[in-house]
Amino acid sequence: MRVKGTVRSDEGPVRDVSVTLKSDPSRGTVTDVHGSFSLIAPPGSTLVFSHVGFRRQEVPVKDQAPLDVLLVASESALS
Repeated sequence: MRVKGTVRSDEGPVRDVSVTLKSDPSRGTVTDVHGSFSLIAPPGSTLVFSHVGFRRQEVPVKDQAPLDVLLVASESALS
């Protein structure tokens, strides 16, 4: 199924976030300038969101509703 969504931080949309399937990291995409992404994912899969300066997040795909992912700054990146 096609999974769509938006990735944001406290400061707004985040571009160039890597969005991959946990079960197959070679299948993925990156967010656009508006933080939007679209990816084909099997039902029940988990998406992994990663970007330099933010904590990696894993989000299970439960239905076809758009995902709204909030990235949290990595404390190690703040040092």
